[in-house]
Amino acid sequence: MAISPLTNIIFVNQNMNVASAIQNMQFNRYDVQNAAAQAMVNEKERTIEETRPAEETMQIDPEREHTRQEAESQERERERAARGRETERKERGFTIDDEGNPHVDIHV
Repeated sequence: MAISPLTNIIFVNQNMNVASAIQNMQFNRYDVQNAAAQAMVNEKERTIEETRPAEETMQIDPEREHTRQEAESQERERERAARGRETERKERGFTIDDEGNPHVDIHV
């Protein structure tokens, strides 16, 4: 309730929709930006990008064949060494569980 004409003016200005119009304009800007961005993405999807020929499969290079054989022999040596360590541990009373944790087996 207005007590004086001055307070009546304040109440009238509070009910004006100026602030909401500014807010609506700002939200409309975001909507327009989103629509423009979506249109740009759709246009990009429509354009056909340049394609290149498929890559050829790798052929066996005779010069590198010896390195593959060396790597295989090294892997075999590692496996033999690992097996030797396992048997040595078992003889000493060590076991390794599925998670790789070592355990000491004590026989009384």
